[in-house]
Amino acid sequence: MAKVLSNRDQLKRYKDYFYKTKIPLFVVIGLGGASYDPEFMFCIPIEEAKYPELYPSILENYERNPNKNFFWKDGILM
Repeated sequence: MAKVLSNRDQLKRYKDYFYKTKIPLFVVIGLGGASYDPEFMFCIPIEEAKYPELYPSILENYERNPNKNFFWKDGILM
């Protein structure tokens, strides 16, 4: 089942900002559990969000451990 990332206009604004500034932009989504302690977490580069909905096939590529801190490595937010 798809999860809604944003509406089409907002996704376009995110991508326009990314392409204009060349600043890496990521969307972090937590699912399940509490907002401060999600069961699952995903960190998706905005250029990989092709549609306002995110499908499991995209989410599974960007799953991360919700209990670990973020860090920057080789142009990827991990």
